[in-house]
Amino acid sequence: MLALLGERYVNCWVLAKDLDRIAAGTDDPELKRLCRQVKDNYGYPVDSVLLSPGLEVLGHKNANESLFEGPSDYVAFLRRGLGEEVPDPQHQHGPGLTGGGHDHDGGAGAGSLPDAPPGLVLDADTQSGSLLDVFETTVPGHMRFRMFEIDTTAFPNGGTLEIVVSVGTSQAVGTFELMRSTGEMALTPVAQAVDVQPGTTATIVYSFSAGTRFVFGARGAAGQDEGLHNAFHAELSMGER
Repeated sequence: MLALLGERYVNCWVLAKDLDRIAAGTDDPELKRLCRQVKDNYGYPVDSVLLSPGLEVLGHKNANESLFEGPSDYVAFLRRGLGEEVPDPQHQHGPGLTGGGHDHDGGAGAGSLPDAPPGLVLDADTQSGSLLDVFETTVPGHMRFRMFEIDTTAFPNGGTLEIVVSVGTSQAVGTFELMRSTGEMALTPVAQAVDVQPGTTATIVYSFSAGTRFVFGARGAAGQDEGLHNAFHAELSMGER
């Protein structure tokens, strides 16, 4: 999926609330049209819009649509945007939503690492990356994480991982945790950003002495009504200790 995106598409993300401001601040008619096309085809809370070089809409897919549940669905969506004949992915569901995260129920400290949650591999050539997905609120005493593996094993001497998280403008407040395995597949939080309000940004910074596989988790903060959703965008980068 990432190879297809990198080879055949130019990729970017934008908050829906910024589209009008961007359009109003430019004299470029193509940029104005781009903003209008994205806005006209946007669906709350997160939507992927495919555009041709001539700014024609080739398709769009909302995070809440029933078919948009796994990598195979998203790859099929991308290939249809390129004009390829692709079988209906209706019965090819896989784990994850728009950002490819893995749902995991329960608290991090007592929970277990799900099998190979998708995420990012950071190394000398790729020292940064981003995640885009949606979290939701649950009933009191129950936590549902969107989880992503962050592989830093290419840094044997460790380093400092910085995660800048931007939360969308919907109602849900988010909590974000960086976790690592502590044996027997248990996960223990090592750094977190708690109660990040809609429309705001928080930063998680964690230094470590040896490369390892972390898990980044996103969930609705405690004390909210059940069933609220919000989008988040996380920019991750590696630096020296």
